[in-house]
Amino acid sequence: TFPKDLLGAGVQISCDQNLRVIAEECRQAELVVLAHGVPHKQLLPVFLEALETVAVATAQHPEKVVALALSAEGFPRHSLYLRRDAEPRPFDLAGFIARLRIARRPKVIA
Repeated sequence: TFPKDLLGAGVQISCDQNLRVIAEECRQAELVVLAHGVPHKQLLPVFLEALETVAVATAQHPEKVVALALSAEGFPRHSLYLRRDAEPRPFDLAGFIARLRIARRPKVIA
């Protein structure tokens, strides 16, 4: 997909049913591999909602959340850009979400 296509009028990026399925799959999975790449900045609210869904679903077993590699910004790299020999490594999803929330705060000028 092209991220900018998701910004078009009438495009539904996410829905409650989608998030429920993601949560259920994450709860049942032995391993949750994040490999989404860096989202378009206008998609960050939807992206954050999906990540929070994964975090809640894996809260009792955060060790099962992994990434195969990270971008320079700390995002799990997209699977198209990974080496064939990439190995799963632990990914601190809660910490990553916290950093995203801080980065999205409006700056206050005194």
